[in-house]
Amino acid sequence: MDIRTFRHNERYDASGYAVAIDTYDAAIMSYWQELGRSDSMSWSANLGNFYKQVYFPQVKPVAAMQGLLNDK
Repeated sequence: MDIRTFRHNERYDASGYAVAIDTYDAAIMSYWQELGRSDSMSWSANLGNFYKQVYFPQVKPVAAMQGLLNDK
């Protein structure tokens, strides 16, 4: 993956993310096909599918009870 997608020089700049992620998806899918791996989802789709759920829904309420939220 292009280093510019996760390393930031003093500021966050998402302007090239879509192209970089699409390029990585194409490269990894091609590599997986060469290996005979039959994944039907791209890297970004798989990652998005994983993070669409809140796996620890009680963290925020517990942190609030302990006075640990920063809601400024």
